[in-house]
Amino acid sequence: MAIEQWLVEGQKTIDIERIRRVKANLVGGSLAVLAHDEPQARVEVTSTSVRNLKVAVDGDTLIIDHPQLSLGDVTEGAKTLWHRPEAVISVLVPQHCDVDVKAASAEVLVVGVTGDVRLNTAAGEQFIDSTTGELTLGTVDAEISVRHHHGSVATKTVAGDVTVAGTIAAFAGNTVTGTTVLDITDGLPDRISNRSATGTTTIRIPYGVTPDYHIATVTARAHLEGETEQPSPGRSFASPKRDYEKRLTEVHLRTVAGRITVVRAGEGADAGTGASAADASDRGGDEGAPGSVLTTRRIFRRIVKDNFDERIDERVATASDQLGVEPTPSAGVDESSSSAAGQPNAADTAGAGDAGSAGPDAGDAPTGASAAPAAGTAPDGGDGSPEADAEQRDDDRQNEAGS
Repeated sequence: MAIEQWLVEGQKTIDIERIRRVKANLVGGSLAVLAHDEPQARVEVTSTSVRNLKVAVDGDTLIIDHPQLSLGDVTEGAKTLWHRPEAVISVLVPQHCDVDVKAASAEVLVVGVTGDVRLNTAAGEQFIDSTTGELTLGTVDAEISVRHHHGSVATKTVAGDVTVAGTIAAFAGNTVTGTTVLDITDGLPDRISNRSATGTTTIRIPYGVTPDYHIATVTARAHLEGETEQPSPGRSFASPKRDYEKRLTEVHLRTVAGRITVVRAGEGADAGTGASAADASDRGGDEGAPGSVLTTRRIFRRIVKDNFDERIDERVATASDQLGVEPTPSAGVDESSSSAAGQPNAADTAGAGDAGSAGPDAGDAPTGASAAPAAGTAPDGGDGSPEADAEQRDDDRQNEAGS
């Protein structure tokens, strides 16, 4: 039984003493959940339509429900087919707070919480920024954008594109036609897995990670740190079994016709050659040549939307303004890490290894791959060498023939 309840029509501000969980059910509109250092919570309702919005507190759980439809509301449910209910809501919560949201077309933003976050939408976009904990995200055909996350991430979409960046401890993705982009800026992930039918998968791993690959494709090629694995229906590619001094990161990627690309972020200088970007320039090195860290950056600039950071920042600023608080300092681009949006750190701009160099130690990488990708791994082609562009066209023709 809810100890407190409000029915809201129009604008309203509700202050709540203490909560540890947010549970919301929405149809349309938007919901923004921002964390702060105080134990109190505040709900800011900007607008509602069609029906009243219910806000309730049950124990330590904040409940938000709009338009409050049950199985018995046949008439009211039919009305929503012509007049879609919408509510614009911003919520300020304590940092250690779990968030559970189900929505149809409502857009959801979660910023700064350190609890577990579970979001399920049909057509509503999801934006997550500067969070810590476990993310479980699902959508049908909307985009999922995650930035500066510390912890594990699980995503499931039908046609929705996924972009995840941060210190990711583990990632599990599943999609049909959606594009998956994973940029692990730091740390040593335990496991990375992704399944797709025709959706492309692009992953950037930190310099010191040693991946243990398990790749299965039907008609698409897999580009793994400069080495290309041909499609093998009925068979899978696995890294050679060797002994390693440090723990491996399991990388399990499966697809029918979606291209797979794995690249490695650069370090201050390539350990195999001791060369810097200036050295490469002095000796006439090609910025788009195989093994160039600049090629790695180009890949992510082209596959991640140019306004990745701007779209998140805009929503954080709007929600902060509605709640009357300052935007979180970490909401901007993290200059200390290699951002998925294409803003490189010093490591990305300094290292430009030779085509045959191999990370910290040539024996560390299970595939014997170089520390930076070949130009042919560029998903859209055009910025690499002519050979890379030709290989790209071969990939496209092979995928079309297979489909």
